[in-house]
Amino acid sequence: EFSIKRGYVTTQSVLSRKSDLDPSVGVVKILNFDLTTPVQFSEAVDTLMSQGIEKFVFDLRYNPGGDLLSIEAVLSYFLNEGDVIISTTDKAGNKETDVVRVVSYTDKYEGCSISAKDIGKYRGLECAVIVNNSTASAAELFTANFRDYELAPIIGVTTFGKGSMQSLFPLDYFGYDGGIKLTTKMYFAPLGESYEGVGITPDVIVELDEEAKNTSIYKLADAKDAQMQAAVSKLTGAS
Repeated sequence: EFSIKRGYVTTQSVLSRKSDLDPSVGVVKILNFDLTTPVQFSEAVDTLMSQGIEKFVFDLRYNPGGDLLSIEAVLSYFLNEGDVIISTTDKAGNKETDVVRVVSYTDKYEGCSISAKDIGKYRGLECAVIVNNSTASAAELFTANFRDYELAPIIGVTTFGKGSMQSLFPLDYFGYDGGIKLTTKMYFAPLGESYEGVGITPDVIVELDEEAKNTSIYKLADAKDAQMQAAVSKLTGAS
């Protein structure tokens, strides 16, 4: 017999380390964009920078996306106030545009708040982004912003191609439990491009070999990871 105490668990949405290929390069892997991601991402980058890291690889392979406020907060670290992050359009043609701005949230969204000092704090960072065909939704929005604002080269293979937004409609008004999740809007990158159904084509196309494809991304050594090698080489100028 044993007892279990109920408690809160903070998920790990960001992993970080020094590159095995070049210790001057930091690798930050974003697993998904949940409500913990903005704070974890900032802490990861700041920690690596305190260790002398000045160049970064942002690995978004197998990132399925996540919460819109989370991705907007992370992108705010790289953009200027007033920069367009995303535009959305519903079936009636109503358009909304979200821009970088100071914003404060409470409760579970507190970690997605953006202060004036947060905006653009990593704007000049030298970095590269790795994607694959399982990089989707909000992770593609991250990629598209880095491409449209020319913040970093994109390396890997064409992304998944999910440029639609879902909303949850509770059924308690009708006397039922639960809710219905429906696609309500299409969204567009800063330059107005939709990647729904087509994905984002990287600047540098790099395929993994069959052995690497059959190895868990979490166990794949940098020395056998052609996409990681290409990203690090792009940053360091190594051939």
